[in-house]
Amino acid sequence: MSEASNPQWYLVQARPRQAALAVEHLERQGYCVFHPRLHVEQLRRGRPVVVEQALFPDYLFIRLQAGVDNFGPVRSTRGVAQLVGFGTVPVPFDAALVESLRRHLAAPADGAPDGPGAVAGAPGGPGEVAPAGTVRGAAAAGGAPAPDPGVAALLGLAEPRERIRAQMGLVSPPRGRVGGAA
Repeated sequence: MSEASNPQWYLVQARPRQAALAVEHLERQGYCVFHPRLHVEQLRRGRPVVVEQALFPDYLFIRLQAGVDNFGPVRSTRGVAQLVGFGTVPVPFDAALVESLRRHLAAPADGAPDGPGAVAGAPGGPGEVAPAGTVRGAAAAGGAPAPDPGVAALLGLAEPRERIRAQMGLVSPPRGRVGGAA
């Protein structure tokens, strides 16, 4: 069986706050789309409420067959900013990872999360939400927190994985706002 006949998961970056629109229009075109969402307990007006939020804001997965499916209609779909990749080549994600994520998020939750910061549908039941600006088990290069730790972790899972090295004197700091700081 050739590589082109095996559908693979690719990452789609939606336009800001348009992920739901992108999902709707991609599904209308017949694509298999996965937008990981979970229920998180938050305090609103001093009271705990359960809200649904994207695991990776403005990112979703789409299942495509390289060499069979035309990637052009995906790129031009309403709400879609781009297919994530290196240069102009979209990068497939590990199918086992995406399927595992789908299974865990689809697992039935026993009502609301158990306590503040608990997440329903996480592996092994409710879990702890890491503080903003941190990624459990990972550190940002140069000691600076990633602007969106969920997205930084997600992009770290993309294939192929390549490490690059540069002398610190050759790397300039990011410009503008970083991590929501004013």
